[in-house]
Amino acid sequence: CNRPVVVAHPTTTVSAMASELTEEQLIALKKRRMFKKFSYRGVDLEKLLEMSNSPELVAMLPSRVRRRFRRGTIERKHLHLMKKLRKSKKECGPLDKPDPVRTHLRNMIVLPEMIGNVLHIYNGRGHVVVEVKPEMIGKYFGEFSITYQPTL
Repeated sequence: CNRPVVVAHPTTTVSAMASELTEEQLIALKKRRMFKKFSYRGVDLEKLLEMSNSPELVAMLPSRVRRRFRRGTIERKHLHLMKKLRKSKKECGPLDKPDPVRTHLRNMIVLPEMIGNVLHIYNGRGHVVVEVKPEMIGKYFGEFSITYQPTL
């Protein structure tokens, strides 16, 4: 096999670049790192957080959830849980995770203002630790805390 040998050009690694850059340039590079922007049905996460519980947000949610909001079945216990989540998020530092909030409300719907919170959701036997992520918007807490042991 007489294949031509291709020599790759040497590329500078991040550690080599880091030794040549000043601290200010390193901070600028870290800020510039690109992450995948999350969007829910075409709306960016920042706009979702501004919407909170507006009719615009409810219109984007799945039909079962829209029906629940339209019928007004958000009860006092759900509002109390929201209050606890806001409090735990407010008390933590800017780079820390909030204190976990324990709940039995498996029928609570994940809303944008819950993103970043840590929950302990009851599954009938114990509490399962769940960190709320943007992909969970519009789903129920119970979907993330299964009540049975899957068989293989």
